[in-house]
Amino acid sequence: MAAMAVSSAVSAGPDVFRNVDLELRGALFHPDPDTPRDVALYLFERDGEWRERFMGWTGMRTPGGENDNRDRWFNQMDHEGRLQEVREEDGRIFMRVEMEIHPDPWMPGGDAVYELDLRRDGDRYTGTFTGVFREVEVSGEVRGRRRERPWPDAFAGRTPFEPGEHPRILFRAEDLPAIRARAETPEGREIVERLRLLLGGGEEMPTRFQSATQSYGASDRLPVGAYTLWHGVGFGMLYQLTEDEKYADLARQSVQKALDGQRDRDPRYSFIRPGGKLRAGSSFAAVAMAYDLCYHAWDEEFRTEVARRIQDAVFAPPGTEFGGETALAEPVDGDLVFNTLGGQHSPHSNHYGAWNGGGGTAILAILGDPGTDDEITERAHRVFLQRARRALEVGYGDSAWFFEGHHGGRLNSNTGLITYLHALRTSLALDFVEPFSGGEWLVSKWMYEIVRDGNRLRSPMQGIYASEVFDRGGMSTGGDFARGFGIVPEAHRPALLWFYQNEVEPEGPRTYDAIWYPHHAVFALLFWPIGEEPVNPGDVISHTLYGPGEQYFVYRSGWTDGKDLVATSRKNPGQLIGHGFTDLFQGPVGDVREYREAEEGRVSIAFTDREVFIADLSGLSGAPMLFLRGPGLGKSPPPPPAKEVEGVPSALLERFGGGGGSTPARAPAPRPETRRDLRTGDFVGSGGENANRVSRQARLGAQNLEIVTIQPGFAPNFSMERDDRGEFVRIGKRIIRMVDGELRLERED
Repeated sequence: MAAMAVSSAVSAGPDVFRNVDLELRGALFHPDPDTPRDVALYLFERDGEWRERFMGWTGMRTPGGENDNRDRWFNQMDHEGRLQEVREEDGRIFMRVEMEIHPDPWMPGGDAVYELDLRRDGDRYTGTFTGVFREVEVSGEVRGRRRERPWPDAFAGRTPFEPGEHPRILFRAEDLPAIRARAETPEGREIVERLRLLLGGGEEMPTRFQSATQSYGASDRLPVGAYTLWHGVGFGMLYQLTEDEKYADLARQSVQKALDGQRDRDPRYSFIRPGGKLRAGSSFAAVAMAYDLCYHAWDEEFRTEVARRIQDAVFAPPGTEFGGETALAEPVDGDLVFNTLGGQHSPHSNHYGAWNGGGGTAILAILGDPGTDDEITERAHRVFLQRARRALEVGYGDSAWFFEGHHGGRLNSNTGLITYLHALRTSLALDFVEPFSGGEWLVSKWMYEIVRDGNRLRSPMQGIYASEVFDRGGMSTGGDFARGFGIVPEAHRPALLWFYQNEVEPEGPRTYDAIWYPHHAVFALLFWPIGEEPVNPGDVISHTLYGPGEQYFVYRSGWTDGKDLVATSRKNPGQLIGHGFTDLFQGPVGDVREYREAEEGRVSIAFTDREVFIADLSGLSGAPMLFLRGPGLGKSPPPPPAKEVEGVPSALLERFGGGGGSTPARAPAPRPETRRDLRTGDFVGSGGENANRVSRQARLGAQNLEIVTIQPGFAPNFSMERDDRGEFVRIGKRIIRMVDGELRLERED
């Protein structure tokens, strides 16, 4: 029997272990042994060596966001585990683990010990376990898998920071010459000037402060340059650029204001009693980033006090008394690791990435520093690392669809998560983004989902707090691109730059996505593609964004003159917007079994168990968008079932379907006027400026087809024709045939 090594290192650093995910069926009970519950263990292995510490989850946990059986959930808390022993004999792996099952406000926790007997077949694990939870014997089945690749992965060009090294969060000391050179470029000078404006001039403390003393209620409406929690970050950046200690002192004054309880211009953000853990994470990170930038300029006594205050805010010492709030009280006065007194939200919640990303960033800034307790900070660090993984894998889908909806995902990313993902790359050389299939789309997805319609930016948002208008400027609605360029794939940077310059901010003086907050200007200085040539997204990415895990589709007509059209679909009716038009939209009906693209991404084809759905975004038809719904597997699909959805007319659902999903689209605005063509019987566009939809029915052979075009003005000509290959449909220069029971698109020579 061979013993296998167990490593106690706190962080994998660039030497990354594979993930082993095991599910223990019936390892817990809720509330008595007759009601079994499951626990999932996330362990780490590399060539027979295992990490000692791991995390477990007992609620929503399946990658891709599809819920497990809720009847087998225990609670939404994270649970800590330690691998006591692991050994191998005759192809079997024996493990002994102990776990601390943490309580939430509704379900008590307890200690657990399990012994696992496993077999591994390739990357799959099967076996059994026996154990004790809360002094009651339990047993059951184990199943699991080992990841094909490590997560996180090593991030090239970085090594973990050395003890006492600062700065480490946004950049490292060796990056400073390049950053200072960027600040001397024309764009860099504009960004630094923008930073000074947002600081209220940049040479002294601001004169305007928020007077509110609570997170919610009456508050001041303040001008640009009023005090924010991120003034310390802005002044700290000026110190790094100039080495003038005047700016470090201004950063110190700004941080002291925060430590004394001064609230941000948005009073929900505050170092003292912020508006819940959602706001607390980024509030603590604001102070931590200023601390990181000014560490060597501040005296030891002050920086030690700041480090201790950050630590105690993020992970309060045992026995800390909190203000007696009930479980759902807000603002929550607790900490960000386990004392989340308002309960622990799942990764589907906009709270999750915000509070954990902010907390993780704050801990990275003080890890190993004087004034902190290594046991406390290393434990918090382990927890936040695993929550970063869950925030991505469970909260977002393959195309970065956020399962609470568009705005929830934006808040989740902007107020904590993306900054943390960048900080992990910079400080520890850990890449959580690239190994995740949706990581490349966390920011790039906006190239599909935002359209300029006159002087407004619109987005087909669904879900919590959804709004058709893509607002910019605040904390949750600001800095998407300034911070986003820090993690966007290199291949997408020129396209994202083009998109920003032509769609987001096509006119007027550049803000570089820094509207109200100084740290957004800092992000822009560090990450903006200064000196790079923009490239039209249509030359870089497909016209369809598809996430197989979440079955989410975004179709875009192109990136042209601000008159583009966007349609989204995820099982339930989505939306179609752009060019003065709003309507419901139903994409593929049924589970997608196969997906293809053609014509350099301008045509996409989805085969479901009910139909084939083709999107032609090439413009060859004479319309920016052509959608074709036809039979699957040679058979006409049954019509999608009608379903009552609040706010959506039944007639529209009968026509376009009403599949599953928790966030139905809003009812559309009135559609543009159409008229009937007396020769063909078709309804065609009014010829006006706004876009409109025209739907036609065609029959090829024995199959019925639905053909939809969306266009401004009149619909393109439609005709049924025949040649020596048989009957076909012609729309503009696009030809549609049925060949051997399968729909085919051809282009006119």
